[in-house]
Amino acid sequence: MPCSQVMSRLIECLGLHSRLGLRVLGVISNDGHFITSIGLVCRNDKAAIEYAKQFIHAYNLELWQGDRRVTTFKFDKQSKVK
Repeated sequence: MPCSQVMSRLIECLGLHSRLGLRVLGVISNDGHFITSIGLVCRNDKAAIEYAKQFIHAYNLELWQGDRRVTTFKFDKQSKVK
């Protein structure tokens, strides 16, 4: 199952994303497979993006709120983060 479908189903199951400002950070392997997710409660997208940056170590990340992908972070060994 593609990462976007995994993330959408996970967020749908949580069901509280709009009331709580919940965003879900998906950790994606370099070959595109879903690894795990991290729930974030942030007041807005900007705060969520800043908070999510601390999780960029060796994987790609996708930040979601509900079924809306907020942004992606592409890990690059050369520059660390793209």
